Amino acid sequence: MNYALAALLLTALPACFHPSYDHPACGSEGQCPDDLTCVAGLCESAASPDDAAPDAEPDAAPDVLVDTCIGTVDGLLRVCPTGEVAASVVKSSISTDLLSMDCDASLSSSMICVVVGTNVMVNVPMVTGSRALVIAAYEQITVTTLGVMSNDLRGPGAPFATCPTPNGTPNNGIASSGGGAGASFGGKGGAGGRPDMVGMGVASPAVIDPATLTTLRAGCDGGKGGQFNGQTPGTGGFGGGAVYLVANGSIQIMTSINASGSGGHAMPSRGVGGAGGGSGGFIGLDAPVINAMGAQIFANGGGGGGGGGKTTGAYGGQGGAPSTATVAAMGGNAGDIDAGDGGHGSVGIAAGQDGFQSNNSGSGSGGGGGGAGVIRVWRSPTLNAAVVSPPAVLP
Repeated sequence: MNYALAALLLTALPACFHPSYDHPACGSEGQCPDDLTCVAGLCESAASPDDAAPDAEPDAAPDVLVDTCIGTVDGLLRVCPTGEVAASVVKSSISTDLLSMDCDASLSSSMICVVVGTNVMVNVPMVTGSRALVIAAYEQITVTTLGVMSNDLRGPGAPFATCPTPNGTPNNGIASSGGGAGASFGGKGGAGGRPDMVGMGVASPAVIDPATLTTLRAGCDGGKGGQFNGQTPGTGGFGGGAVYLVANGSIQIMTSINASGSGGHAMPSRGVGGAGGGSGGFIGLDAPVINAMGAQIFANGGGGGGGGGKTTGAYGGQGGAPSTATVAAMGGNAGDIDAGDGGHGSVGIAAGQDGFQSNNSGSGSGGGGGGAGVIRVWRSPTLNAAVVSPPAVLP
């Protein structure tokens, strides 16, 4: 045989031929030497660890989402700073209108002013401004005194935008002028004194179920007194303001939080009806632990204004504003013996007192006392304060 031709024929055999000595064909039943394995008809060497395909990189651990918010989804609202906050914030005065000075502008809105820090200490006898107040802390809020009530000035966020206006009935030249009704919120306000000996006084609006509240809101103003022959009556007392304290650690209240309404305003006018008292406002407390032992927490109603008397100078007195949790705000005195006194404001579970009617045409009846506000707690199962008025709504 021509060996040169044989070599040429070997190189031209089909590709299935394996020229390596290490890869002989498998036996008829797939047999191979001990150190080889039958793969596609050929005895192949077992792959060494170095020849194996590299393992795929392990999946990276998923990012852990860190909740930087203060509060929970079950509360009235959460505060979620986007950057670092001050370790310690101390406030001795607050106007919720001063966003660049007293509020965190990045967290505040047209409706709320937010004060935020890791720890926040507050001693503010009177907060003012058109926005409701939110105080938020990652660790603890410490309150010495916090006043969000209304008096000559409105408390923060007061009044709530959609409050009704239960104004007294004006004098028609024959009967007396009716008193304005006290405002309602969580508790009922008193009716205005009726405008004559047989008529009905204007009723106070319906109350709000605190458990249904989904918005941070203040209290409502009382109704104006009824006019007398064009004389200007007093305006209703202002509703208490709104504050929401939320902490991921605890809330410590040392002395008091007051969100009460103010008394019905008196005007130097004879014969007009007394104005209704403002309702208490809103106090929200949201933390796992709330310690208020010895403190007073209250949102009582203001007293109704007194009706004006028949003669010039016989003006009705202004209703009082609550100064403690346990004593009702007094109604204003009538201008004379023919006019009606204002009703006392609410305290505890009692409704505002109805205004007293006048007993003579040409004089004014008294305004009704304001109803209670709302005190509501989230997360903490107890609120161990000395006095809470009205009673708090617990989780």
